[in-house]
Parts: sequence; C-alpha cells; structure tokens
Amino acid sequence: MISLSLESILFRGGGGDPVAGHRKGATRAFGPSSPELPKPYQGVGQPVLIPGSVGTASHVLAGTDQARELSVASTSHGAGRAMSRGAARRQGTSCARSLRSR
Repeated sequence: MISLSLESILFRGGGGDPVAGHRKGATRAFGPSSPELPKPYQGVGQPVLIPGSVGTASHVLAGTDQARELSVASTSHGAGRAMSRGAARRQGTSCARSLRSR
C-alpha cells in the first residue's frame, strides 16, 4: 500500500494491478492475515468502530480477509447526515434570527 494523501490511497489489487481507493470519512478494516496489523490484532482482524446516531446503535466490528478484495479493506464511517452542511447552516441561521426576535 502506498499512501498518496490522507484521503486518497493507492493499493495493489489481488492481481497486482493498482486499485485506487478513496476513504474520505471512512476507515480501513484489515483482515486477520494482513501483515500491516499489529500483533494483537493478527488472527482476529482490525477492530472497527461504526458510530450510530442519537437514535441508533453503534457497532464494534473486525475486518475480514475477504474485505481487501471486495472493498479495498474499507468500511463504513457510521451514521450519515440528515441534511447537507449548507442546509444545516441555513437552518441554524434562521433559528438564531427567530430566537433574537423574541
């Protein structure tokens, strides 16, 4: 694996061909036989925390060897957004104006 930046990573696929991965917001999940793992995690896989939202559960998972081929050893980054950053900013500004006018 060669790290090109914090968000873009170049991997060598199973056939040796380069495979580009983009993990912005996601995390790696190496399987139990991955040489990149520290000794305590070899044999079980890399622990991965998937956070939930206020109303949903969080999960503790472990990477699998099959995940390297299927998802370039990447995993979900948890709960998504209910709205875009811009929409949240606009709603927050509108709410602040409403509170000031009271």
